[in-house]
Amino acid sequence: MTIKKIGSLLLLTLLAFVFVTGGIQPEAHAMVHIDVDGGSSHTIVLKADGTVWTWGYNRRGQLGDGTYVDKYSPVKVPGLNNVKKVAAGTMHSLALKYDDTLWAWGYNWYGQLGDGSTDRRKNTPVQVMGDVSSMSAGLGHTVILKNDGTVWACGDNNSGQLGNGTTTSSLVPVQVSGLTDVIAVSAGWMHNIALKSDGTVWGWGFNSYGQLGVNDNITRYIPVQMQITDVVSIDANYYQSYVKKSDDIVWGAGYNVQGQLGTAIGSYHLLPIQIIGSASQISGGRRFGVVIKNDDSVWVWGENDFGIFGDGTSDSLFHPASQVPNFTDVSLIGSGGGHNIAVKNDGTILTWGYNNKGQLGDGTTVDKHVPTEIPNFNLFN
Repeated sequence: MTIKKIGSLLLLTLLAFVFVTGGIQPEAHAMVHIDVDGGSSHTIVLKADGTVWTWGYNRRGQLGDGTYVDKYSPVKVPGLNNVKKVAAGTMHSLALKYDDTLWAWGYNWYGQLGDGSTDRRKNTPVQVMGDVSSMSAGLGHTVILKNDGTVWACGDNNSGQLGNGTTTSSLVPVQVSGLTDVIAVSAGWMHNIALKSDGTVWGWGFNSYGQLGVNDNITRYIPVQMQITDVVSIDANYYQSYVKKSDDIVWGAGYNVQGQLGTAIGSYHLLPIQIIGSASQISGGRRFGVVIKNDDSVWVWGENDFGIFGDGTSDSLFHPASQVPNFTDVSLIGSGGGHNIAVKNDGTILTWGYNNKGQLGDGTTVDKHVPTEIPNFNLFN
């Protein structure tokens, strides 16, 4: 959830690729998108042809395939085409189409699907709203960036996740107070962060562990400015927030009991602290963070539950940032609650970590302690 993830979207100029390989695009677009994200126990990916594929836990309909049956291998979301971005919440999923309409499916207990319905779950996509630029999904809420730079949110608001100064949940998107000129949004479990065009970061919602980065642990019901500037990408996770500055150094604030901020010092941090440099993309899960570096290598920090470090080991100890061995040429990274999803330059997908519900997509429910390729599946064909 990012659990869905801002900064995890790879924008590729693939027209030459499509022409040479004979790939089919449902509509002509100057740029082609691929994307990956992970929920608590499911995975969603976007192929270059604009189709959406999912796998893993499905008891809330989060796979969007018209069933409530878990899937251990990729399945196509029927009837959903011309998509340019996807996102996964804990148990719901989102897709943004080229016509800028937002679609949602899965768990809807709090109204996080944003379609105004009180259905507790939906196993096929429903349209939410138009004029959307980007989006992210949390535990029980969704945050939406519109083309005019304003931010909207729907679903659970018990901790101020909707950012409108109340604790009233909403079945439809409501505008977040006072935010304009926003270029990216990211949702954690019960908090959100937004990046403005001036490089400042603003956060709202649950803040008991300092994940808003404002030097206190007071929950906020309207956005407040994080104490960091010159930021170019963001990624909110369970109870922590990651930001990358223009010098490619990643900083983090919030929960750190398992070393989510890359240090064994302090159970939480109220202000951003430096984690790792030379970063290209950032992501993370419940107990870990992960980056692709500028040399296309992958580095992980935090707790090594379920083999999330990808080095063949598994333990419940803190580990500082270390490189996933023998794993390069990675162009895109996404994370779920306890698993990672990586795309190589050739479009192959490798996953590793927790696999109790088939979220790794390799046809099994066996945890993987090293990156493992999903067989017969490629984002470019």
